[in-house]
Amino acid sequence: MLRFLLWRLLGLFACLTAFAVTAWFLGGGPGRALRRSAGTGGLQGSVSAIVDAAARGWGVLARAAITDGWPARVLLALALGLTAAVAFGRWLSRRRRSYVRLRVAPYRTDHAPAEAVVAMYEALHKRSLQRWWRRLLVGQPGIALEVHHTCAAPSPIAWLAVCCPKGSEELVEAALRNAYANCRLTPVEHEVEVGPVIVRLKKSGGLIKRVKVLDRLQHEREPPVNRLLTAMGACRESAFGQIAMTPTPALFERVAKHLFKRHEAHLSRGRREHLFVRDRSMVEGEELRGGLEVQHRPLYFVDVRIVAGRREVCERIASELRAEGAENRLVERGTAVRHGALALYARRVQRGEGNPLPSFHKGVFASTELAAVWHLPSIDYATVPFARTGLPLAPAPPAIMRPSEGPGTLRDALGPVCIHPHLRKQNTAVPGAVEQGKSSYLIATVAEDLRRKSCAVIVLDPKGDAADAAVSLVPGERTCTLLELANPTCGFNPLSVDAPADVIADYVVAALKNLFTDADIRASSDRYLRNAIIAVLAFDRAATLWDAARLLSVGEEGYAYRQSVGAKVRTLPAFKEISDFFTAELSAQLADSRSMTTAKLDAPVNKLARLLNSASIKRVLLNDSLRVDLDRVIAQAEVLVVKGALGTMGAGNTSVVMQLLVGMLDAALARQQDLVVAENRVTVALKVDEAPLVLNRGFAETMALKRSAGLETVACWQTDAQWTDREVYDQLDALFAHRVARRAASRARRACANGAAPAALAPRT
Repeated sequence: MLRFLLWRLLGLFACLTAFAVTAWFLGGGPGRALRRSAGTGGLQGSVSAIVDAAARGWGVLARAAITDGWPARVLLALALGLTAAVAFGRWLSRRRRSYVRLRVAPYRTDHAPAEAVVAMYEALHKRSLQRWWRRLLVGQPGIALEVHHTCAAPSPIAWLAVCCPKGSEELVEAALRNAYANCRLTPVEHEVEVGPVIVRLKKSGGLIKRVKVLDRLQHEREPPVNRLLTAMGACRESAFGQIAMTPTPALFERVAKHLFKRHEAHLSRGRREHLFVRDRSMVEGEELRGGLEVQHRPLYFVDVRIVAGRREVCERIASELRAEGAENRLVERGTAVRHGALALYARRVQRGEGNPLPSFHKGVFASTELAAVWHLPSIDYATVPFARTGLPLAPAPPAIMRPSEGPGTLRDALGPVCIHPHLRKQNTAVPGAVEQGKSSYLIATVAEDLRRKSCAVIVLDPKGDAADAAVSLVPGERTCTLLELANPTCGFNPLSVDAPADVIADYVVAALKNLFTDADIRASSDRYLRNAIIAVLAFDRAATLWDAARLLSVGEEGYAYRQSVGAKVRTLPAFKEISDFFTAELSAQLADSRSMTTAKLDAPVNKLARLLNSASIKRVLLNDSLRVDLDRVIAQAEVLVVKGALGTMGAGNTSVVMQLLVGMLDAALARQQDLVVAENRVTVALKVDEAPLVLNRGFAETMALKRSAGLETVACWQTDAQWTDREVYDQLDALFAHRVARRAASRARRACANGAAPAALAPRT
């Protein structure tokens, strides 16, 4: 304190010296000093002349101050003007300061010991404290911590909030995470209503006597905020408590230390000033030990406010805060005039701002005292509903890519993240329950891949929920084809693929097996279907599935068509076995055992009829207005979105159509792998929702063999039970190197939890 006063006196002396030197200059002092130095000669004369002139200037200034008083009036006017300018600047800065209210969203296991809560308040103090000269000119922003109890439909709820200056949200959130590692701050969507009654709480004694004690064992067993929330819930009305905190200047800690030492000396002097030295009072000793808890701690100017609709409610809540004290205690102060009549507190409470003129004696709290007032309730607290989040915030490993532009596909505690483009060929699985963000992640990956050059995007959505969102993301310069199965404006022929006939037969038969069980499609039916598809393709490359069904029919049309196909295929040496089957073997079987052979032919024909007799499938497979050309889609990096129709077509038919498209994609990827050099291959980003309806054994081989062809797969599903073929699931499970685990009781999620895949991240918002 003495050093502070000496520096201020030195400043005042410098100001007076400046005035004296200015008066000397204006009175012709330099000229007289030079003339005198010329008469006496040398530098010594000049210096003595300047010293004499300064002395005379001080004398003139002193005599003028005594007789006329004009320098005093000038100094007083300057001081008043400077004070008025600083006060106006601080008022203007306070009015322009913008605050934001943020809701504290803790994780369900967030808990902090008493020392961590105290460290949180100390971090808030240091991160919001302004330099002394900046505080003098523009003031000191404050921070408010709030405890809310809202009685709204359908049930009351308790929640915590923080008010801070706009732009400092990340610093405040970081300070809170010092104690609660997974908590986050989210904007409060609605404006908090300030009730007509506000009750304030202040200390009854001086600042060196502590008013709250944060007992470590009690904090671990039952934090004090538990009882506060219980009291607020018992009132059955909406109310909230606000702790408006403004960091004190660093000088104030020295003042607190000086007051404590003076009080300590006063007690010591009171014991020794009598004839006999008195014994030390245990009460006074306890107060001194408690006062030491306040020393060497960051201090705040604090205004504790209880806001509610009725005075009785405010007093009930305030009684809980006053219930536990220490050497000091809290007392109530009403605001009937300042809030009720003058309406001064409404704006302060709405902004979470402290009073412009704080109480220097009874409104100063240390970080150890505040830690006993505001913190998170215990994990098992359930008296009043208190919302916690079920998703922790874990920063992604350094190897995870953070995009320089765009929102990314996921967000962690530090910002947007995504899988590096070079690693997306290792495929991504997204298992998760309903309404857990699987489709949102799928759409996020679509948006990410649309920003890449030389990347074709194919979206297969059996349900149709994500298809519309995917189409809306396609920029105007990209060509997009939408195949809507319920109302198709384009179609495709699964046999019109530039691939060998046996390859086409493989994926068509594999797709048909999805409609039936393995017992339904036996070896004979499999053989008839494959040979029929190969034969009609050898006969006419523009053949359809209806031609394959006609080839297997036993009517007159079937006989005639088999004769034509057999005559044409007989001339092709590569299809000699197929020709012999339809012209010799099948004819002999029909001649020798017509009824048995007819039964064998009916089985594959009936299976084709199960598919081809569907009107919805006919609208897709026989639509000639626009044909889906996967070769063009890949070569020109276009976008293909297939929107399913489970309600119109059924799950089985939708699955078959999707798997036919997947087979055509496999053939197109094979051609790119064989005909295009590696550096010129176009990336094919395949997005599949409800993957068990689309992916089969054949596509598992595609994922394993077509990675070098540019295939990148993102597949979503709900539970492992959807995979009826466990061998297919095990094979696909080994091919998904990346996993984004959602809330699902599945083996895939357990694998993520055991470290077999990267940890789950927060969904993108």
